Amino acid sequence: MKNLIILLFLMCSFSTFAGSCKDNLIPKLNKASDVAGVGKYLDSLEQTVLFSDAEVDGSYCFFKEWYENRMSSRQRSSRLLAVLIIVLGASLPLIAIMDDVFKKQKFWVGFIGAAIVIAQGFSQTFQYEESWRNYTVAKLELDSAHRLWQKQVVDASFKKDGFEKVQKATDLFSTSVSKIVTKETTGFFDSLSESANNLVKKSNGSK
Repeated sequence: MKNLIILLFLMCSFSTFAGSCKDNLIPKLNKASDVAGVGKYLDSLEQTVLFSDAEVDGSYCFFKEWYENRMSSRQRSSRLLAVLIIVLGASLPLIAIMDDVFKKQKFWVGFIGAAIVIAQGFSQTFQYEESWRNYTVAKLELDSAHRLWQKQVVDASFKKDGFEKVQKATDLFSTSVSKIVTKETTGFFDSLSESANNLVKKSNGSK
């Protein structure tokens, strides 16, 4: 019990010291080395939507936490449906040979067959596997764009013309975030439309 309490305390301490997304969003520059004087510009960025807290829709932290919170649930749903389809499919031949246990074989075969179709329909309609992959890629791309922007800001702070470079880097960062989110959202709806068309074709018996 004592070890458990210590472990929980350490986890809470780690979370506290790690800080929120916004705490690590804008790099802290050394005023002595800030030749370009971009510190005030960075402070003003906190008033914009892009650099706001995760609670503000459209901010970088909002999109990052949105993907982080949904990645694991999509992965679990995808794995659960895959395992369910495998188990149900493997049970069909067992029902055929265990006629002593399953008296109404036609009922059980039909019931399990319908369950497999429903599980496959859920998997194709809600695109759990593809959503998990797309969310993971989008989150990694957001992290990469953020790291690049931070490095460009720090590098520019040592140069006399660094103020303009920071402005350009910030504009590029904003554009990158928008493109990443738009690409993921568009891909989701394209996949959803394709899966719906495939289900219609299957129901009509066409290839």
